[in-house]
Amino acid sequence: IGREAAANLSPPSIATKLQKEVLDDKCALVVNASGKVERIENAAAVRIHNSDGRILAQLGETDGLRLRGRCKLPGKKYDFTVTAAEALHDVLAGLFLEDSLVDLAEEVEKADEEEYPWNQVKARNIKTIFSATLDADGLNIGAPVFENSSIFSRISSLRSSPPLPRRLSAQDIFAVTRGGDIRFFAWLTMGEFEVLSEPQYHHYVHWLVSSLSIFRGSTISSTSNQNLRLDDPLHGVKCPPRWSRKSSLASSGSSKSEGER
Repeated sequence: IGREAAANLSPPSIATKLQKEVLDDKCALVVNASGKVERIENAAAVRIHNSDGRILAQLGETDGLRLRGRCKLPGKKYDFTVTAAEALHDVLAGLFLEDSLVDLAEEVEKADEEEYPWNQVKARNIKTIFSATLDADGLNIGAPVFENSSIFSRISSLRSSPPLPRRLSAQDIFAVTRGGDIRFFAWLTMGEFEVLSEPQYHHYVHWLVSSLSIFRGSTISSTSNQNLRLDDPLHGVKCPPRWSRKSSLASSGSSKSEGER
């Protein structure tokens, strides 16, 4: 029924796009009580608790050439050919946590409305949220990151008051790479997670992760390079050009040593 209703949408490119997504099992289409087409996607997320009660929060990720900053639970969207448990397995494999979790349980299912390019179509994300406990102290499971101080100082100067009582810095954040993509994580208290998840702080989280650089072997590479298309939520503020510096971790004067991590 939904696919037939989508055929009547204008312009025709909307119908073509939606019908292809249905055939590829990426989404389902339904018609709600108001006669409006709804696009439905599935997603799985996991709330991982540390031994001290903090939870693992994803603060940002690269998606192709774009860096997106958003505080949320680790997770992913998945198509209709797999289950939520199978999608969760892939999420945990990407975090290298498959063998480190106990008390893994399916917790809740919720529906979130999402933005969609055409206002004729409503979009909903049906999310299955799992809960688990880390069977170890909360270690930073990824690579260390470093602040590009020139950007971070702009963030601080543009905000009259920080959203959290403590200053969230590079020491609290680590990066996990998979393929060519990068994801940034931090262990946060539930209160900190709830604050940074609020829409009014999406811009702050975005600029926080855009100020970070990653140590890769003998190279420090910045996420704020010209090849990444950064949204510009703080009007008039430009990210600096790409920078890369050959150095060892020990000889980098602005870098933290492993003992400080």
